[in-house]
Amino acid sequence: MTALPFLAAILAFVLFGLATDQHHGKRFRRACPRGRAIRLRATAWTLLALAFALSMIAWGAVFGPIGWFASIISGAALAFAALNFIPLPARRPRG
Repeated sequence: MTALPFLAAILAFVLFGLATDQHHGKRFRRACPRGRAIRLRATAWTLLALAFALSMIAWGAVFGPIGWFASIISGAALAFAALNFIPLPARRPRG
């Protein structure tokens, strides 16, 4: 149960990153359409709220916010590393 807030936070920050034109273009080779960016950000915010609720369930009212804060910090760090440092697969030549 304690791993779920961390996973939700990681996924949320990956979605925040993919909502930007830079990361979306790097991964999907096209700019992120406005509607998709809005949906990605809305889903990311929902996941952060879910991570807060899961933290409160896992660690209680006293340590829940602390666990949530640790989850979002580690989620942001791991998403940053994944989006910026994991190499993209090589493109296959067409034809």
